Parts: sequence; C-alpha cells; structure tokens
Amino acid sequence: MRLGLEQEGLIALRMGRFSGNNRRARFYGLTRGGRMQLQTGTQDWQQTAAIIERFFGLKPEELS
Repeated sequence: MRLGLEQEGLIALRMGRFSGNNRRARFYGLTRGGRMQLQTGTQDWQQTAAIIERFFGLKPEELS
C-alpha cells in the first residue's frame, strides 16, 4: 500500500536496516517537491495565523 504523499511525489521511501535489531526498516524523506509544498504551506499558514492574530487583537469598537 502506497501512501498518498508518496503517490503525489512529496515523500520518498528508502529501505534500510534498523541498527538495534538488524530488521528491515522504512525511512521516509521529503522530495524536492515535498520541500516546496512544505514551504508554500508554511507561508500560507503564517499569513493565516497573522490575520487571525490581528482579528483577535482588535478592540470591539474597531470591528464596526
């Protein structure tokens, strides 16, 4: 079963060994597209958070 993020090309799977017991392990990492998506999402969230902060920082008389 593939993860949706993997199907979208945002993360990549790398198989390796878990050092503690020498078992196979899956390691996921961001692809270039995943890093770009993360950056865009972070900027969007920061803008949204700033708008909410300004809204809740207003005094009631400033809302009318």
